[in-house]
Amino acid sequence: MAVAMVAGFAAVVLMKSVGGGFLKCILVPAARFVDRILLEHIAPLTGIKFEEVWLRWGVYWLVFFGLAVLGALTPVALGLVAVLTALIAILAIYRQWEQDETERRLLEDAGDSIPYRNDYRNELLTGLAIMMGFFALGFSRLEELFPLYAGDPRLPVASTAMFIWGEFLKAIPLVDASEVYGWQNISGLEASGGVGRTATFTVRVIFDLVIIAALIRTVDIVRRMTGGFDLRQVERDLAKGDDALINAAISRLQELALLGRLNALRALTDIALARRADGRVSNLSHREEAATAMLELMEQRGDMAMGIIAVESLRVLSSEWDQQLSPVSWALSQNNLGRALKSLGEMAGDPARLQEAVDAHLSALEALKIDTSPEDWAKTQTMMGVALAELGKVLGDPIRLREAIHAHNNALEVHTRDVRPADWARVQSNLGVTFQALGEMMEDPAPLEDAVSSYQGALTVFTLGTSPEKWAMVQNNLGTALDALGRTLNDPTHFEKAIDAYRSALVVYTRKAGRADWAMVQANLGSAHGTLGSLTRDRFQLNAAVKACRNALEIYTPSSSPSYWAVTQYNLGVALTALGEMTGDPVRLEGAVQAFRGVLDVYTREISPAKWAMTQNALGSALAALGKMAGDLVSLEEAKALFEELAAFRTKRGETEKADAARDQISEIERLLGDLRGNT
Repeated sequence: MAVAMVAGFAAVVLMKSVGGGFLKCILVPAARFVDRILLEHIAPLTGIKFEEVWLRWGVYWLVFFGLAVLGALTPVALGLVAVLTALIAILAIYRQWEQDETERRLLEDAGDSIPYRNDYRNELLTGLAIMMGFFALGFSRLEELFPLYAGDPRLPVASTAMFIWGEFLKAIPLVDASEVYGWQNISGLEASGGVGRTATFTVRVIFDLVIIAALIRTVDIVRRMTGGFDLRQVERDLAKGDDALINAAISRLQELALLGRLNALRALTDIALARRADGRVSNLSHREEAATAMLELMEQRGDMAMGIIAVESLRVLSSEWDQQLSPVSWALSQNNLGRALKSLGEMAGDPARLQEAVDAHLSALEALKIDTSPEDWAKTQTMMGVALAELGKVLGDPIRLREAIHAHNNALEVHTRDVRPADWARVQSNLGVTFQALGEMMEDPAPLEDAVSSYQGALTVFTLGTSPEKWAMVQNNLGTALDALGRTLNDPTHFEKAIDAYRSALVVYTRKAGRADWAMVQANLGSAHGTLGSLTRDRFQLNAAVKACRNALEIYTPSSSPSYWAVTQYNLGVALTALGEMTGDPVRLEGAVQAFRGVLDVYTREISPAKWAMTQNALGSALAALGKMAGDLVSLEEAKALFEELAAFRTKRGETEKADAARDQISEIERLLGDLRGNT
């Protein structure tokens, strides 16, 4: 090995002295030509390109057996040519394996999935074993011409094979340990003569280089498989056709996709849409499993792009189930589609998708009846209630919210606390969400108190010790209900309780454990701190609000989560407005104005009229405060125009008191403008 390193160093020095032109114009093209011959002409002759296993291995063994016969039984010169041909064929197999691994890595890094295919691993390992036999055969034939070794053989009948294999063992450490430790060849023989020593040295160098190259590539493969970049084992399991292995493989793909492995997400998509190049895993149940995995990924990551893929997959699947032959499977597929549409509509604040979700659950209820499928019927009622509640919140429609409450109460006919406590608690939690939305919309404390009671009921079943994730979710929701009740009653005590509930949720929802959940609670915490700070004029609370909102905005973006981003931006603007007015800091007010402008890109007058009006009012107030503080006519003029538009909007909707409040703001701004113009 030391001699090989010296030879390599000498080659580098030679290249430096001759110049790069020789390397570029002669050696590189020559190496590429040889490589092309190996890959395109020699490797296919070994049979490794055949898809059929019997044909691949039949040709493989026939080729090497034939070369072995020629190497052993023909005259020496022809025999040595046969041995050399076999070694070149093994080199071609190695290059084919290496090229295949390189292509696989490039595809995986680009996010492409690779259906299971032969990776030449077994052919290569077999070839390396065959190589040892051909080296022994070559030495045996060469021994007929030159003396290659000397000594007392321990196994005369196989002296050449023992000698060459002994040299392989001495080469395995990749250093000349045989000289350092005085190791002897296991055969009892040692190389002798110029030809013998040269041949032995050549064999050991070749063996060292093969081992080093294979080890480097193998370590890389193992590292990528461990890190989830190489999906080869997953693809093998999918290709076997066993239901348990396929389901486990889909779960593994879901885990890897959650880590951001694009090739895993592509593989799930290909399964769900039956787009696999090998045509495997086309069973509807497995495809539904893959689509559901993508749906759960969307919900965990809050990623709209993933949600769109999930909806597309589930649409295709729901159309392929036969409602007459498989009514329950068809209904459950409709429910999965509804669940995906609800999540996507919630993230985008899109009422059209939410209405589609409601329609999908209504379709499912055509096939599911309380008498024949009580559990599935109750779950469908719950999912429909969730979709209706979200639709009611987006549209500002209390009728939808009351329909949602009715659907949840239907579910409680089956999911009673005594019989199914976990399901009962889940419905109580969903009722809390709906009551809360209704109370906020109607500015009525009674539904908000019902929401608090529902959440507290759910917490009698979901505890930190037994159900930490669900407990944290309900704690977060309880915080939002207490927050809303505090705003309705103008009572700081409820905000303090809300903050306690949010901080409890953060015991489970850490940034490391779940980015989306952590961001959600941070956004809610920012809202509670902000409102409490505004109510009590407490700078500490307002600064805590700004910090929490900015934490959430590290995760929420306008492209991935526009609805959540807009809510958080709004709360950030509210906190900055209060801080700016309290401290006399125009920079804070400018930050608030910027935040509210961003919100209006999401909450448009056409899609979210109620939220648009709320944000319009907040932006107008921030601009008015900034104009007053900085003596800025432009800000005051813009604030006046915003309130004029808002007053007309409120009047048209019959919101007399709110329209009058907007006009009062206009009057105050006109007074400020008059004072400023009079002074100038």
